[in-house]
Amino acid sequence: MENETTQNAASPPPEKRSLFDSIIISTPVMLTVIATFILGRSSSEMTQAQYHRALASQKQSKVGDQWAFFQAKRIRGSTYEATAISLYAQKADPFSGDALRESAQELVKQIEIAEKDAGQQAPQFQELRKKAEAALKQIDTALNPPQEGIKIKRSLLTAQNVKSALDALDSYPEFKSEPSEADKDVDAEQRKLLDEILDDIRKFKPENEVTPKTLKLKQETIDKAMEKAKVKANKVAEHGKSIDRVLEEFDALIERQSTIGVEFQRLLTNQLADLKKANADTKELDRVRIRRLLARNHAANLLASYKAARYAFDAHRYEDDARSNQDQAYLYDVIVFQSSAQSDKHLKRSFLFMIAMLIAQIGVTIASLAMMLKYRLPIWAIAALAGAIAVGFGVAVFLEMAPLMQLF
Repeated sequence: MENETTQNAASPPPEKRSLFDSIIISTPVMLTVIATFILGRSSSEMTQAQYHRALASQKQSKVGDQWAFFQAKRIRGSTYEATAISLYAQKADPFSGDALRESAQELVKQIEIAEKDAGQQAPQFQELRKKAEAALKQIDTALNPPQEGIKIKRSLLTAQNVKSALDALDSYPEFKSEPSEADKDVDAEQRKLLDEILDDIRKFKPENEVTPKTLKLKQETIDKAMEKAKVKANKVAEHGKSIDRVLEEFDALIERQSTIGVEFQRLLTNQLADLKKANADTKELDRVRIRRLLARNHAANLLASYKAARYAFDAHRYEDDARSNQDQAYLYDVIVFQSSAQSDKHLKRSFLFMIAMLIAQIGVTIASLAMMLKYRLPIWAIAALAGAIAVGFGVAVFLEMAPLMQLF
């Protein structure tokens, strides 16, 4: 019992650590935790940068689609426009509903006259005259549909839409955009900023001037602008299609008139051949030749005047469609610029977090050295050496030192 008491009295009590010692011991641990957290943030920012870069690539493909639509429709519109100008240059008469009716009436009249002089071929002219009269009746019905309208393949012919379609052949009706739901609750400053960015894109300003502005745009602003553009594009397309569906009926009527005209010319050619075999006099031959020439000119003028007006209408229609696709393409460009700007921002943040992590690692190294000097423990020297090597390795990688890069 006395021996135990003597041993306890000989053992000194454990020395109580000072606040400074506690700070030295806990500093490496805290700095390591902080460095780990910052490294996680750096990785997160890098992931965000990659996401926005991938998003920019996806939107860029949509930009390409919209510009492809724009170019295709512009090319088709330009082709129609060039054809219409060529036909007008050949002195094609202006097309109208009255001109179509008068042309059909004149064709019936010419066939009736030829039928009287046809002789043995009279039954063929008679059959053709019946076709021409039926075509004339169809034309009259199409130009003056009943009140309930006429059901055709893709639309319903009414007095109103027939008038609108024929007027469109003379002057294409401009589409008037109405305020949409997407216009509501749009901040004026945001709308002004978006218009400014779109103007910069149209003027092909450098990307480094445009992208910083896109970061100030709210996603809601772009979404509403895109919604409005899509609604407008659909309405523009439907505006042209509604007229085109009516004109398709007139396409068929003109085609039928052209077919009857060609058949009439064929019968006159056969009649002329029979007269030559029968040694008919020159006056009779000349009369048939003139009649055939008039029939040819009559059919050609009708077809040329209608096709010129039709192609001019199609040119205007595709021009409007193309412009609506162009509006969407510019908005997708804004999204691409914004995604690229956000990617660059997150990439920069990732780099800065990495620098902060390296600084924290330097702190760990210094704290480990301090503990080694304080307590003279070799283990802290190993920790400090490892930290110094890690920092040095990071600096070497950052500077792309040639000897290090050749090792891997």
